[in-house]
Amino acid sequence: MIAAILFVVLLVCPAGAQEIPRPPAGSTDAVGAPEPSVGPDGARQAEGGGDGSPARLPSEPRRSSMPNPAPYLSAEARAPVEPADHRRDGPLGIEYARRFDWQSAALNSLRFLMLEHGARIVFQDKTRDKLGGPLLKDYYKTIRTRPRSFGDGDRFFTNWIAHPIQGATAYHLARISRASRPQSFWWGVAYSTQFELGILSEAMIGNVGISPVDLVVTPTLGYALGRTEEWLVERMRGSRRPWLRRMAPVLVPGRFLTALATGR
Repeated sequence: MIAAILFVVLLVCPAGAQEIPRPPAGSTDAVGAPEPSVGPDGARQAEGGGDGSPARLPSEPRRSSMPNPAPYLSAEARAPVEPADHRRDGPLGIEYARRFDWQSAALNSLRFLMLEHGARIVFQDKTRDKLGGPLLKDYYKTIRTRPRSFGDGDRFFTNWIAHPIQGATAYHLARISRASRPQSFWWGVAYSTQFELGILSEAMIGNVGISPVDLVVTPTLGYALGRTEEWLVERMRGSRRPWLRRMAPVLVPGRFLTALATGR
């Protein structure tokens, strides 16, 4: 009779309805959360670690005992994420923003322009000879005179080496002011045009006539030379050969003049 009653009870009450015993106070349950201990007055008490760690309240998150994975990550993984408006673009070791700082470029270009005109006055007799006379009248007459040909009669070194170096310097001045390469090209066009025809130009200081070859060659070959110098700087940076670093003014003259104008 007793066995029949027990058999009926087992059929009516499934095993899943059995009550699961609760772990004792202070122990860790299946999910790793400790059961808070209760004091004599019924209030929850702070819990302390068995390893001597300071007591913590049950509401505080349990600190993980796993080691910090950061030391085991690569340098790229540990590097902070750069803002969306910045990018590292170019081999000059400069972080370029997407916004062109034209005020900085204008100030640095003005410094380079003063260096150029200072060198012209010091080393060129024809420039010093044209400094006398009515300044504005001679300037207006100079820019109104049409060029006779594409060339201006200057030496090969002046037109095809010195002026491209000037254009490359203007390119670098824009690049260190966070300009993109297309922006740097047009900055070189603007600088070359100002140097030829502007109020602080060869036409104003020295009454040098308009030169189509300078207006075309300076920005275009200067852009190509500037890109080439960026590539050379990337190869020379970090080189262990001292002679290669000493040859930098010769190998990258535009970058050297940029550093001279900006003091960097």
